[in-house]
Amino acid sequence: MDLVTISTALSSLKSAYDLSKVISESADSLEQAEIKLKLAELMGALADTKSQISDIKLELITKNEKIQELENQIRIQNQVKFEQPYYWKITNDNRDGPYCQKCYDDIKKLIRLQDEKHGSWRCLVCSSYFRDKNYKEESFDDSDSPYNSYV
Repeated sequence: MDLVTISTALSSLKSAYDLSKVISESADSLEQAEIKLKLAELMGALADTKSQISDIKLELITKNEKIQELENQIRIQNQVKFEQPYYWKITNDNRDGPYCQKCYDDIKKLIRLQDEKHGSWRCLVCSSYFRDKNYKEESFDDSDSPYNSYV
């Protein structure tokens, strides 16, 4: 939100106040047409002010949402720990995961890996495969294996 927007809103409020003051102080001396003109100006100034205040409110809401999003990213970043080949989320000595290294590094999203057994893990979002220290080669036909390409 910039100072120009706030300044414009305050200026509109001042104009509305000044007009209402003129109307109330000189109601006896003004003719009916002048009173109607001043009231129309007052209503226009108040409408402008209402619109500008709505813009300020919308901008504040947008900024507050962005701040909340950034705070959440920082909180998660402080909880995430990389242990090759994937990430873990650690909260109060509790480990949650593992999470895809590619997805977190690329788009900062914690995508839970699917256990393919025997130390193999698969991401359902980016289709990456990971082998950890517990990986054990199984005897199977390589032509049916989803493990032909690994990250």
